[in-house]
Amino acid sequence: MSVTVRVPAKVNVQLAVGAVRPDGFHGLASVFLLPDMKPRPEPGRPSAPAAHVPDSGTRRV
Repeated sequence: MSVTVRVPAKVNVQLAVGAVRPDGFHGLASVFLLPDMKPRPEPGRPSAPAAHVPDSGTRRV
């Protein structure tokens, strides 16, 4: 069985906090990027191990 899930991403580039407004809140200005995630990574087990530790030939007793 295969399941594909699209998870949107957002990269925050800048966040500026302004002065206090009359209502007591601060004004905000945000700059962000929406990256295009292609090719999309597919979850699953890798075809090869990520790390290999060779057998040293020693025995545990």
